[in-house]
Amino acid sequence: MSTHLGVNAYVDDSAGIDTARVAGSYTPPLLARLRVHFCRSYLAYGSGCCRETRPGLSLVLVCIDRGSRMSGYYLTALVCLDGHMLTTGLEDSPEMAANHCSQCGAKTISRCPQCQQNIRGYLKIPGVFYPGSSTPPKFCHSCGKPYPWTKSALAAAREYADELDMLTEDERELLKKSLDDLVRDTPQTNVAGLRVKKLMAKAGRETASAMRDIIVDVLSETAKKTIGL
Repeated sequence: MSTHLGVNAYVDDSAGIDTARVAGSYTPPLLARLRVHFCRSYLAYGSGCCRETRPGLSLVLVCIDRGSRMSGYYLTALVCLDGHMLTTGLEDSPEMAANHCSQCGAKTISRCPQCQQNIRGYLKIPGVFYPGSSTPPKFCHSCGKPYPWTKSALAAAREYADELDMLTEDERELLKKSLDDLVRDTPQTNVAGLRVKKLMAKAGRETASAMRDIIVDVLSETAKKTIGL
């Protein structure tokens, strides 16, 4: 028997064992495919605590109230124009508000410059606690336009591509043309990833490493897998 607790969590009562399975498509990467066993207090009191034990991951505390119907909502993120995340939840951490970034001095924003919608930060679900992502979204969820840090990373990558003398002019243009497909998941992402991977192999390890450092924070997950990051 499975009890649906909301869009993100399920309780499986089979074999007399209570477990929670978090749906990876709706949760931050750290919680994807998480399976946990609840302590006896969950059965007795209707709430439970669990710990993430997968190798290489930090300990995560998750508490779920079986009696509540969960519905999540996004807090507002504060991000500098260069992509440094100051906070994933201005509403919960107003003391983190700042006009400029302490890492680079760039101006900070909490709304999309194009449509003025709040930048999505921490997905808050009552009764579920997890570490928020330190990487800001690449595109606005409302108007679909790239955020300033996405545009600046792509612009820097194009400028860097122009300096790669070990590639022909046609190859440099092909590299620059392929960059846009690396920041979004589309049917062309795998093709663009393979193309960039080959060109970077020709350019050399140090060049590939420098290019990776410029754009890694805005690459899509598909592109990272294709390129091998």
